[in-house]
Amino acid sequence: MPSGDCIGLLRELVRIPSPSGSEAAAAACVGQWLDRHGMPFRLLNGNLAIPASVPDPARKTLALVAHLDTVPPAAGYTRNPYDPGTDAEIIRGLGANDDGGSVVAMLAALQHFRDRDLPFNLLLLLVREEEVSGPDGIRWLFGPDGPFARPTGSPDWLPRPDWAIVGEPTGM
Repeated sequence: MPSGDCIGLLRELVRIPSPSGSEAAAAACVGQWLDRHGMPFRLLNGNLAIPASVPDPARKTLALVAHLDTVPPAAGYTRNPYDPGTDAEIIRGLGANDDGGSVVAMLAALQHFRDRDLPFNLLLLLVREEEVSGPDGIRWLFGPDGPFARPTGSPDWLPRPDWAIVGEPTGM
């Protein structure tokens, strides 16, 4: 994927207000981008699940995980939090770092490895409600009603990840 494509998507995501619980427009934006790039995905309870290829139930699964929501804008902002700016080198705005940068970097990685014969399943999860640890994001995906609890072959089945790389830019 050309780097300009990633930068363009990140700029689009910054322009979309997506506080926890209101991520639908951001998910739709990414879904349109995936459609344009011929990458199949599933929208599950507002979360996007994007496999690199058809999952093989016999293989282990590596999940790349990033989140679509942001915190609300702080009262002290001195510039528009939804304006990514026009600087060719710097993207500013709410969500540019936490976690839009991870979203587009992981999309680029998934596209790079798409349809390659990997010794594991590769799955990208773009989740909602991370900033508030809400019930409809990662907790739902891994919960008893989520797709990781479904038996192989059911319509919502996804391979349960054995490993995960989480793109959260914090010092945890």
